[in-house]
Amino acid sequence: MHTFLVVDAATGRPLADVAVRVRWYAGAGRYLTPTDGRTDADGRCDIPLPDEPIEGYVAFFKKPGYVVHHLRGAPPMAERVELTAGRPVGGIVRNGEGEPLAGVEIALHGRGVRDVWAKTGPDGRWRSEFTPADLGEDFRVLLQHPDYISDDWTGGAIPMPFYPTPPAAKLQALEGEWVMPRGTVVAGSVRGPDGKPVAGADVSVRDDWQRFGAVTTDGQGRFRMGNARPGSFSLLVTAEGLAPHEQTVDTAAAVAPIEVRLSAGAVLRGRVMDVRGRPIAGAYVGVDQWRGRDLLDWRAATDAEGRFAWNAAPHDGVTLRAGQQGFMGRRATLMPSQEEQLIVLPDVLVVGGSVADAETGEPIKAFRAIAGIAWDGGNTSWDQRRSRDCVAGTYELHFDIPYPGHLVRIEAPGYKPAVSRTIADDEGRVTIDFRLEPGRGPSGVLLGLDGRPLAGVQVFLCTARRGPYFQNGRMTNEDAVAAATDAEGRFALAVVDEPFALVAATAEGYVEAAGETLSADGTLRLQPWGRIEGRVLRGTRPLADAEIAAHAFARSGRQVRANHTLRARADAEGRFVIDRVPPGELQVSRSQAIDAGRRSFYAQTTFVEVEAGRTTTVTLGGVGRPVIGRIALPEGLSINNVSIMTESKVPKPPWPSDWERMDLQQQRAWYAQWMETDEGKAYRAAIREEAEHRRYYNAGITADGSFRAEDVVEGAYTLNATLLRGSPETWRHENVAGNVRHSFVVGPVPGGVSDEPLDLGSLPVTLIDAAAATGTGAPASAPVATAPAPPGGRVGRPLADLKALGLPAAAELAAGRRIVLCVFDAAQRPSRHAATVLAGQADDLAAKGAVLVLVHVGPAEQAALWRGGQESPPPCGQVGGGDQAAAWTTPRLPWIIVTDAGHVVRSEGVELAELEARLAE
Repeated sequence: MHTFLVVDAATGRPLADVAVRVRWYAGAGRYLTPTDGRTDADGRCDIPLPDEPIEGYVAFFKKPGYVVHHLRGAPPMAERVELTAGRPVGGIVRNGEGEPLAGVEIALHGRGVRDVWAKTGPDGRWRSEFTPADLGEDFRVLLQHPDYISDDWTGGAIPMPFYPTPPAAKLQALEGEWVMPRGTVVAGSVRGPDGKPVAGADVSVRDDWQRFGAVTTDGQGRFRMGNARPGSFSLLVTAEGLAPHEQTVDTAAAVAPIEVRLSAGAVLRGRVMDVRGRPIAGAYVGVDQWRGRDLLDWRAATDAEGRFAWNAAPHDGVTLRAGQQGFMGRRATLMPSQEEQLIVLPDVLVVGGSVADAETGEPIKAFRAIAGIAWDGGNTSWDQRRSRDCVAGTYELHFDIPYPGHLVRIEAPGYKPAVSRTIADDEGRVTIDFRLEPGRGPSGVLLGLDGRPLAGVQVFLCTARRGPYFQNGRMTNEDAVAAATDAEGRFALAVVDEPFALVAATAEGYVEAAGETLSADGTLRLQPWGRIEGRVLRGTRPLADAEIAAHAFARSGRQVRANHTLRARADAEGRFVIDRVPPGELQVSRSQAIDAGRRSFYAQTTFVEVEAGRTTTVTLGGVGRPVIGRIALPEGLSINNVSIMTESKVPKPPWPSDWERMDLQQQRAWYAQWMETDEGKAYRAAIREEAEHRRYYNAGITADGSFRAEDVVEGAYTLNATLLRGSPETWRHENVAGNVRHSFVVGPVPGGVSDEPLDLGSLPVTLIDAAAATGTGAPASAPVATAPAPPGGRVGRPLADLKALGLPAAAELAAGRRIVLCVFDAAQRPSRHAATVLAGQADDLAAKGAVLVLVHVGPAEQAALWRGGQESPPPCGQVGGGDQAAAWTTPRLPWIIVTDAGHVVRSEGVELAELEARLAE
């Protein structure tokens, strides 16, 4: 039995009637039945402990008027739990006709906010009292209704909302507003092999990992869901004893009634055993992938003889995953068979030993043991999340995921780090002792604004490979390397063998110091946070409710800087304020929504230098003039968006006459050699200078092909757009039908700003034949710059062909591993920043089972220029014209895509700061 004491965080007063739920993790992906309880008048709640060993737990504490509290970790569990008083949020939901919409289910998610639900009443209003006063930048409101386009919250991962989340001020004033349009109706019937209706079948419309609608067939086998969103998705039907059925359904327009005929389920039998031939009872077995995608949810536990059976398996085979506490997990692709198929689980790898001073032999009192992976080809990566803080000179790490090789790294303040030999999966229990050589790592004292030492503050280590991520001045990633200051403000970190910076942040101030600038005694002193105050204009008028995004970048010549993302929203007069801004150079942009708010790009970008303790004023927009025009759309084609960028004025390199006959390696060699000449160095400098001032715009487009871009300043530009077959909501690579490319000039604008548009007139299109659009024919058009992909454009679909970009195929490049892919243009500063940050994190990504790949959409010479400045550049493909350019169009640059291990896209448009969370999902 374990007893929790739950109290008010501010007063210490015991809290009665707090609902408590504990979810137990038994290892190998297996969770036990949750245990529920409720506190008594003294704030105490007794929770019975499971009979079997557990590896971890998640505990939830919920009481109206308080923020839902979560505890997560390994035994032993905490005894005292403090709940913080909450601040209500709420609003109103209406339908497309402006009428209040009752019965909408609301799910709230954010930093520390999980399992918070509400429902709209007859007046369309809802309210929740379980949310914190500071909602944070990642707070999300998800909506579901059976007849209106809905969000999905069925899986473990929380997707981005379909509907934009209102500002925190409106939510906390109970004035949040949403409009839900009616969804597409998907209806039909399900029959079995005998032609009879199948009652109780599960029918869902989904992509690879989200369900956008789910219903159960009635007694006549009929189903109807009215909340499907526009797009091309999978219709999945499952029923007990019958094989699953999957087909593509396009919900961009009305869907004809669908009749599904299920076949008899295939039989799949298996047995899970250890390496000694003994059955493993209670092992977890579940579907990992079917048809290369995460579609099926079947799972089972093995019996006392290690056996399992599935009588409703698909006929074309399935990849299963199996695991059990004390063993390494395994994936296995099995075909239906009456024969019993074997899955063998190796023992978990246990590595332990002693850690002592190499000179004295004395045990080292405190150190960190970090798990690592030795990849094929000699690359190494380290996983801070699997590290352990150890004491008394001993350590032990458990490895339950198979890799080419395993490593242990020991880090201790005042010593040089040490790394083990490579350890194989099947070595069982291994003893490796370490003797550390004395050394000096970063150390010093942290002082507050008043010059006094600060105790209990984390000092973070920031390198090109790892470091803290901040959102609006608050650190968001949990695996950053840090040391807490002691009572005298002193800190010490392990020896660092690469360029670094030290970072510390409190509510009052911030400090970031590059390693080479640290004083001899390592003193760090907080500076006051900076502040940005500004206004957003569209032409001569203020732009209300605009979303603002600011990003910190490394100063010129600096190799390392902590990553900061800051967001704000303009008021009715277009004014905005961003607090807790780190001193230094930042990019400030308007985040302009497209696709009904589900995608965005950065517009009206400017760069500012923020000083500590001072307010920097910035104006976004309010310059230049609108640019309008019309694209003559052939019948049956559509355009999702139009992009505009400044043309390069730098003369091209003197390409050799046989350039087109060279292969990629020969072209790279020629370019690298030319770049070392005086002419090449001058070209490099000119490109960099021009990139600092390059401008980008996106224009919304109406159904008749008319478009409008705002605040376009004087200069020469190129306009690009991608044409699609069908509606823009059904975007797929194979639907690309052509493109538009048009050069134009915006002349001087009297007074610097005008609401009078420049009309480009009607622009012609260049068509691409269907074979070229699918990669089976030759390109038929000039290169296309970035144009946006509509919502869900890639999610749930296989990653586009990498071989056409000069890279190995995804299966060769990342066999059995996920891919983090960044589409970028090295001529664009935010792109260069993202690519450089990711390149520095390649090893950490590998530790998380992901391979980094870059795809460059700008001129090839720009990519070569960027790669030349990298110590170890990751694989980088180059996009050409025609079908390639169409296949890699994106809403903005940079554009980060994450796939699963089968190289199906799981998410796209990922921010650097949220990449870790997406990988964890």
